[in-house]
Amino acid sequence: MRILISILMACATTFAQQATKRPAANPAPHAKLDLIQLGTFHQGEAEFRSGGGWIGLIPSRDGFAWASFRIKTEKVNDPIGDDPPTLKRATQITLETPAAAEPLFLLRGLPQLATKPVHTCFDRSENGSFLEQNPILLTCDATAYSVQVTNRRFLQLKKAGKIQTLFTWPQALSEEHAELIWAGDLDGDGKLDLLLDHSDHYNATGLTLYLSTWAAPGQLVGRAATFKTVGC
Repeated sequence: MRILISILMACATTFAQQATKRPAANPAPHAKLDLIQLGTFHQGEAEFRSGGGWIGLIPSRDGFAWASFRIKTEKVNDPIGDDPPTLKRATQITLETPAAAEPLFLLRGLPQLATKPVHTCFDRSENGSFLEQNPILLTCDATAYSVQVTNRRFLQLKKAGKIQTLFTWPQALSEEHAELIWAGDLDGDGKLDLLLDHSDHYNATGLTLYLSTWAAPGQLVGRAATFKTVGC
């Protein structure tokens, strides 16, 4: 009997040890976000329907602020392609009600951001091209950051010795898009968020939103949404 009890106790101890070693459950996945800009886009680039649920970052007296919008989408002739005038495959995105200021971008999927104050550290009125200015130094809420292209291939965000690679070009950067559009705090957590345009081809854009609240452990920011377009 004593031997049986000892065996049962040993099994219970082993099970408890294994349970404590089990990895924590993965965090719930983030909501799917849609990121767009106003304009006319090729077939397949902006297949959205007219309607609400969008928030946009607009210029304000204190820098930028969130505002709610409804968009209007319409199929139009592609002004750049070889389609005949009667063929309408491109998508034109406008605001359902014209606004005094055009939003820098429109976002759908995080309506709670509309109530958050926005703190701007950098906007497009400054030179954000990494081909002309590298690194770009930022100070937000008394915290110093650096966004830069390293070795002409790695777009990196740095803060107090911590480095995060945001994007990697397959070859040395030359004519591809590499620009900081906006930097500041979008979600009210006092940490840096970024809007960047980076792509691996000179004739393509990759508008990408990075949010600090989407950062994985060990990261400064997480990629929240991307809007890719192609030129001619």
